[in-house]
Amino acid sequence: MNSHAKISAQKKKFGFEYERLCLLQNTCPVGQVVANLKDEILDVNADRIHLNEWNAILGALHVNNSLKYIGVKSYWQPLTNEKQKKMNQKKTPVIRSREMTLRLLKSLKDCLYNSEYLQFVELQNIPLREIDITYLSKGITRSRSLKHLSLQNSRINDETFEGLCKCIKKSQTLISLNVSSCGLTWKSAELVAMIIKFQATQRHGEAWQESLRYRRPDLDQMHGLRRITLNDNRIGDNGARILADALKDDLWLKALDLQQCGISSEGAQLLQDALLYNKAVYVLDLRRNKQVGNDLLRSIIEKVMINAGGENLEFRWMSNTDEKEKTNNRRHRFNASKRYGGKIDKKRELVHKHSSEHYPWRTEERKTSRLKTKNPLNQTYTEPRTALQVYNKTLPSREHSLKQNTNIHNNEEEIFLEELDDGEVVTEKENSNLNNTEHNSSTNMLLEELQFYKDNFEEEQQRRLAAERKLTFLENENQRLQETLKKYESEKKNIKENDVKVNTSKQDKQALTQLPTGILEDEKVLESIETSFQQFQQFLDMLKNLGLGDLYNQMQQQQKE
Repeated sequence: MNSHAKISAQKKKFGFEYERLCLLQNTCPVGQVVANLKDEILDVNADRIHLNEWNAILGALHVNNSLKYIGVKSYWQPLTNEKQKKMNQKKTPVIRSREMTLRLLKSLKDCLYNSEYLQFVELQNIPLREIDITYLSKGITRSRSLKHLSLQNSRINDETFEGLCKCIKKSQTLISLNVSSCGLTWKSAELVAMIIKFQATQRHGEAWQESLRYRRPDLDQMHGLRRITLNDNRIGDNGARILADALKDDLWLKALDLQQCGISSEGAQLLQDALLYNKAVYVLDLRRNKQVGNDLLRSIIEKVMINAGGENLEFRWMSNTDEKEKTNNRRHRFNASKRYGGKIDKKRELVHKHSSEHYPWRTEERKTSRLKTKNPLNQTYTEPRTALQVYNKTLPSREHSLKQNTNIHNNEEEIFLEELDDGEVVTEKENSNLNNTEHNSSTNMLLEELQFYKDNFEEEQQRRLAAERKLTFLENENQRLQETLKKYESEKKNIKENDVKVNTSKQDKQALTQLPTGILEDEKVLESIETSFQQFQQFLDMLKNLGLGDLYNQMQQQQKE
């Protein structure tokens, strides 16, 4: 049973299955496929692989349960000029066909189903259709280990991206998404904002559950996206406004890359205002947007650096070079190798003399070592790596740029020679020069950091003094307002008392005026009043006759008093 289990586990490994299929199909294993299998990495230039070689690769991917990284890259670009077409009469690669991309993504879907170790999938410059995205989305929903997904320069539209967002929204393992130069607009930015809001609501529920019984929830270990890259897309200010609204209520997204997205200073200002509410974003990259001012860009980078506490090694800044420039640099290197062919051979002879580890030219180890690549899981993003380098490179000085240009022109041959030798072999003199330059660069970096923190300290002191002055001014104004309020309340009480007195006098007058006037006009009433007066007068006369006049006079005096 143990031997049977070992054999079944070996069949699930990519290298074992790939070699077996190559033997069955009578084909040789491709060098760039086998070069990085010791590190469980498949990094392939798909333009150099023929049709008969793809069958073994796709069959091994169908059963794979060992690879950690799968990268299928294409650098082919269609030629527009007729002269260039005549000069370069190369056929289009097989990977550009519809059938091949469909077969590739079907095998990737099965790989995502079966694999428990696959963490990174990168498809660069490969045209993906809606059917391809549906197969990829099915694999993402069933995956248990995928953390990073990159579809750079795949030219998907907003409609196909909507189907991809449905599976990304529910994914519990995906951390980063790279959809740069895919022809997306502000509609796709709205879809990204919906993903951010949906995952934020789920995380709020998880944080509430973990906060029960006096516990503190660990926000960094929760599921969901941490980095979203939307470089080289037509997002504009409308997309920036939508993303800024989504960032105000989010606490988990750490990096948002928006290089060359057609954003002006208005959209950048909205994103800067969102940073007042969001203190969790470590990277907000708006470089290569020509309509954004350098001052505004620097202020955004400063706020993000304050959130990150200086430099964060987990979420690094991407390089600000375009893909077209990279392809042009590759062509330039190829032409340089033709120009300096004789010097390259001399350089190799000198290198082999000084190198400690020497392999014969025709051994298999040398071939595989030349095709090896750096581990993309540990080093996914190129220079500049830290936020301080980005901050210093936003406004380079003229002297620095002139020095760079002169060094490039003078040392052009040495640069090409070192790149062709993969930068692994250096002479003794070059080693000493490199050590000196590294020491000087490290000291310069430390000095720049010190100056940066000094400037920030002075600014904070000035802000604190201004805040204290404003606080004293507000306290004095508060006392003045309280005194005026007391005066107003006392005056209000007096006015109320006077109003009560005036209202009582007015009510008496109204009661007198409201007496019925018809009673006085009646003749019978007047006659009764006259009779009563006459009877009273007769009563007084009777008292005088009886000798009681003094009593009558006393009664009149009492009435007068």
